[in-house]
Amino acid sequence: MIYKEHIKRLLQDVTGLKVTPFFSVGPYPAIVYKHTPVSGGLLLESQLEIRIIGKVYDDLLNIKQKVVEVLDNPDMDYKDYEGFSYHSELAGGGDLFNDTIQMWECITIFTMTWRCK
Repeated sequence: MIYKEHIKRLLQDVTGLKVTPFFSVGPYPAIVYKHTPVSGGLLLESQLEIRIIGKVYDDLLNIKQKVVEVLDNPDMDYKDYEGFSYHSELAGGGDLFNDTIQMWECITIFTMTWRCK
């Protein structure tokens, strides 16, 4: 199984921001992720939703671009990272202003296939 710590460290390495599963209480900008297994076996498939939350929309777009550059690999072979190999592609997303918390959320969704080494 892909461990939440692998995803957390990968996103922290790429962005330098605080990364947590499901929700964040700051400091902002911050990254929140949700990992959903889709299929099992030797080659596993998952959906990874990443939310970048903060007040300055342009800063969030720059962070989002860094994440997309690392995780959107439609033409590449598997990448190795800390004991697992993965291949991921951008599958969707969008941006919205969350009126409840008065912050922007830039959302990206990736389809990820992976296997442990």
